[in-house]
Amino acid sequence: MFNIAGFHIPKQVAFKHQAVILEKIGWDHPGLKPLGHEKRLYTKALNGEDIEKQDEYEDCDREEYLDSILEELSPYDVRQLIIMEDEVSQTKLFSKLWPTSETFAYFPYLEETPYCEKLMDAYEYYYGEHRDEGRELINQYCGMKTHLRVKIEHPKQDAPEQTPQQKQLAKLSIPSVF
Repeated sequence: MFNIAGFHIPKQVAFKHQAVILEKIGWDHPGLKPLGHEKRLYTKALNGEDIEKQDEYEDCDREEYLDSILEELSPYDVRQLIIMEDEVSQTKLFSKLWPTSETFAYFPYLEETPYCEKLMDAYEYYYGEHRDEGRELINQYCGMKTHLRVKIEHPKQDAPEQTPQQKQLAKLSIPSVF
């Protein structure tokens, strides 16, 4: 139920109860530790590799990106596909509306087709009916920890002084579903 609602167990809580959780579900694999929310999975930050690939496919038609966009996945690509497969795994009693292998028909109604939509379109085209093969592709990249390569933000040393209001806004944490 937590997954379908988009709730993730905080790392601190999961770590505290990790031994009990792993024992109850019968998992004993070192790759599953530590349990809990991995904030790098949900970052919207793009690294150079992500930006370069998105620029490459910016003005591509479906025929141009369909065969090549999944050949070499960037960290952003892997994160998006992980999130999509996680959502699909939680919707066993529901029908998925978007993305599907048919949603590309609606792209002309968009002002501009975002890179992510092209990525999902290609993934659904190739793996929509073969989800296990798609998950295997994702697992290969996860094994190399591709999805965890994120841009690390460093505060600028010469940044202007923030106003009290800007400091308050910087402390806000806005939850994200995606």
